[in-house]
Amino acid sequence: FGTEIAEPAALPRGKDGDPTALAAAGGTVVCGTGKGVLFGWDMNGAATRLGDGGEGVTSVAAGTLDGRAVVVSGHEDGRMRLWDASGAKLADHRAKDRIRGVTVAGRAVAMSERHDLVQDQYSLVRLWDVATGEQIGPGITDHFGGVKCLTFGRLDGEDLLVTGDGANRVRLWRLSSGTLLRSFTTGEEGGIELMAYGRVKGAPVLVSTHFDATLRVYDLTTGERIGKWPFSSWSPDDRGVTALAAGLLGDTPIAVAAHAPGGKVTVRVWSLDDGEVIGHLGLRDESAVYHVAIAELDGRPVVAGADERGRLHVWSLGSP
Repeated sequence: FGTEIAEPAALPRGKDGDPTALAAAGGTVVCGTGKGVLFGWDMNGAATRLGDGGEGVTSVAAGTLDGRAVVVSGHEDGRMRLWDASGAKLADHRAKDRIRGVTVAGRAVAMSERHDLVQDQYSLVRLWDVATGEQIGPGITDHFGGVKCLTFGRLDGEDLLVTGDGANRVRLWRLSSGTLLRSFTTGEEGGIELMAYGRVKGAPVLVSTHFDATLRVYDLTTGERIGKWPFSSWSPDDRGVTALAAGLLGDTPIAVAAHAPGGKVTVRVWSLDDGEVIGHLGLRDESAVYHVAIAELDGRPVVAGADERGRLHVWSLGSP
C-alpha cells in the first residue's frame, strides 16, 4: 500500500506553470496548470501536451462523449474548452465569469460564478454547455457568501451539480436544466471546505471536509449525516485540506484527502464504512502533494497525484 508504481512524469514547468487541477476517468489522468496548459497522462509514460490558451486552469474533467474519449477544461478568464484524447480541439467558448467546475456527464458542462466579496452577499452561478457555449437554464442567485465548494454526481437517474455555500447549505442542481432538486444543511459547526461524490453500500453520498477538521459523509437522498470523523486527536486545530477524492477499493468505499495542517501535507486514505485511516501516501523526498484523483491502472484503483515540484505520481492502494 502506498508504493509508487510508475515513474513520476515531470511537467515542463516555467512558462507552462504549476499544476492547479487534476482529474481522472478510468485510466486517463488530466492535469491543468496556472498558465492555461492542459496535459494528459497514461500513467505509464510522460505527460502529453493536449493544448493551451486562456488564463490559469481552474478545473478539468475527463470522460466519454458519443463514444469518444474527451477532456474538458475551465479557466480563470471564463474560457471552457473541449478536446479529444489526441489533443484536437473540439470546442472553445467563453463564459461571462470565472469557471469554477467542469464535468463530462452525458455532455460537457461548466459552472461559472461571479462574486464580489465586498459588494455581493450572494453570488451569480451559471451552467454552460461547453460544446455550444450556450447557457443552461436561468442564473442561480441564492448561494450566501458564494459557492465555497462543489462536486458533480448522479442521483435518481439525473446528473447533478452539488454545491455548498457560506451558510453551510448543500444544494443539488440538475445539470440538464439548472433547477434545484433538493437541499439540506450540515449544521452550524464547521463550515464546508471541500466536497466529493461517492457511494456507500450502493447509495450515492456526499463526502465532505469541514473547517472543524472533520471528514463527513451525507446520504444524498435524505441529507442525513451517516458519518463524521476528526482528522486527529487535536482537531479542530489541525484544519486544512487541499484536495479530496472519493471512490472504491474493492467493495470498500474510500476517500483520499490531502491534509495540510501548518502547511505540511499528508495524504490519507480513509474507509468510509467506519472512518478508519487505511494508510498514508507520500513521497520519499517529502514533497507536498496538493492535487489527487482516483484512477485505474490495469483494472485496479490507484491514486494519481500532482506535487509541488510539478511531477505526476501514481500510488498503489494495495489489495482490496
